Amino acid sequence: GTLTIKSTATATELNGLTNSENSYSNIEAQNVKVSGCLGFQFFLKRAATGENASGGQFLKNQSCSFRFSAYSTSPVNPACAYTPYQIENLVFKNNRNTFLDWQNSAGIWSGCIVGGGILVVPAIKNVTISNETNQGNFYVFGENVTLHSSIFTYPTTPIILYSNSTIGVSSLAASNNVCTTACGYGNNNVENVTASNIFIVASPSKDEDYRLSPTSPAIGVGLGGVDAGAFGGSDPYRISGLAPIPQITSYSKNASSGVYTATTPMTVTISVRGNN
Repeated sequence: GTLTIKSTATATELNGLTNSENSYSNIEAQNVKVSGCLGFQFFLKRAATGENASGGQFLKNQSCSFRFSAYSTSPVNPACAYTPYQIENLVFKNNRNTFLDWQNSAGIWSGCIVGGGILVVPAIKNVTISNETNQGNFYVFGENVTLHSSIFTYPTTPIILYSNSTIGVSSLAASNNVCTTACGYGNNNVENVTASNIFIVASPSKDEDYRLSPTSPAIGVGLGGVDAGAFGGSDPYRISGLAPIPQITSYSKNASSGVYTATTPMTVTISVRGNN
């Protein structure tokens, strides 16, 4: 069902979780970290009363979506008001098939007649997106957005600046991305590559399939010479969302007969592997 991280739950961490209900979850607290998760659809909230998802980190997730939800200040017609409270200082890194909906806040103006002064504030500010692997359009709506070292396999132009004269104008610094068409925006991009040459599987489906092939055009082309995509960078995507805690890989006990008691100990051997 729906999971809500309330504004009082600052610095909450979600790790290695799967949401099979296809329901929306809400992030109303600051400095929340979501990593190694699968199938979540998050609303990042912002309001004057304390609900604000600023400072969030979203790392190594698979098939998750993040939407930016606007709050209204009008008690008469909520659709016709807009708050200036932004979501700031977000990091998206090493995610696979993660949908970022920058346009969500624009919807609050639909079916509404606005008179007088209109407050122009983008929904989000100071966002870093790197080492993403995406198979769809990438709409950017916000202020001070940086996008680099990512792979886009969408059949048409993937990187799109979305601007709206009522709510705000996008700003984007994009570079060192890999696209199967023209990237559409940015510098030092690798464009018009053959999709089947990028990953170890020509038509990837599982997360492990998105590792780069030995001759991939995405190797070493990211910012600073890192590999582009979710498996690149200093802290790459973790297959199947394994949590960064020690794992028991084998267990055995001594085979001698008898009943073990407080005075007759059992000898147990456990092998543990780090997973940081």
